[in-house]
Amino acid sequence: MQRNEIKRIFLGIGLLGAMGVTAWISCGHHQTASGVPSKLLTHSADLKVHAFEMLAPEAAANQFDQSIRALGRNVAFPEQRLLVAWISRRRPTQIGRRDWYWLVNDVMDVLCHQDQPLPEWTDVLIGLARDKSHDEVIRDYAIQHLVDWLEPIGPSEPFETTAAKRTEIVETFLSAAREVNQPLSGTAVQALHQVLLYRERITRERKIDANGGDISLKELRGVVTELAKSSNANLLARITAFQICALYGFAEVLPEARNLATAVKAPLSLRLSAIAVLGKIGNAVDEELLDSLQDRFNPRLIRAIKPAVMMIQQRADLDYPANTQQLTTRATPRAMQ
Repeated sequence: MQRNEIKRIFLGIGLLGAMGVTAWISCGHHQTASGVPSKLLTHSADLKVHAFEMLAPEAAANQFDQSIRALGRNVAFPEQRLLVAWISRRRPTQIGRRDWYWLVNDVMDVLCHQDQPLPEWTDVLIGLARDKSHDEVIRDYAIQHLVDWLEPIGPSEPFETTAAKRTEIVETFLSAAREVNQPLSGTAVQALHQVLLYRERITRERKIDANGGDISLKELRGVVTELAKSSNANLLARITAFQICALYGFAEVLPEARNLATAVKAPLSLRLSAIAVLGKIGNAVDEELLDSLQDRFNPRLIRAIKPAVMMIQQRADLDYPANTQQLTTRATPRAMQ
């Protein structure tokens, strides 16, 4: 997940439905809500993933990881389906929670980069992302992998090309973004942002791309501003939303950013994010507000206020008319004082 980790760093965030008809149904297998064939889950305790045959039942996480990384890009469909069932089962008792997340992520990476990926792989990822009874970190990972599955990371990489499925992926992001009290809502709005950037890029470069899987700036604006303004939202998700709002200049979040910047009892990280928003898209009113906060004895707050005030002042200076001869009087720009 290297590309998605870069996206998380860019946005300043650390961690953290209807399934349709699939090939499994046509073969007589029924899927659970998570997109995993129920026949496999029924016997999940007896799963025999060929890649793990040489491992002892009590094998450590690093041994599983080595086996997963050795799989390559030509894993047969039966083995891929066993791997899907393996990551959908309960965590093996000898593997810690963080190590289990690591292994699940590795398996998802492998399955996303097969030369012949599972026909139902999109449904599996969507099912995992939408299943509210599933582990929230696994759901988060499924959303991250759906981004790569929607927009290929290289010319030789597989991705979803069916318009209906691509649209379903974006609908999954929209649905997850509205789970405002969950960390994955932040991942989801980040995913929607990436979808918009991807569409803008291929349009600019006039590249041929699969149909479906689009989102408009208006749709993104509605979702991300709602998340930023929600007092019930997950902290990290809300910070992500504020950062995207600042990036696009969504000024409707300014009143909430002002409230948070001055809210002494609000989490410091949220106040710092609000101050950054004011610096990015605020105005003279916000400069005065930030100046009033300079008296507070909080070094981290002050370090955030100074660059925010400078950004507001720089924008104010750029607003002066270029033709000064048309002015009878003009205040001296702050930069020259």
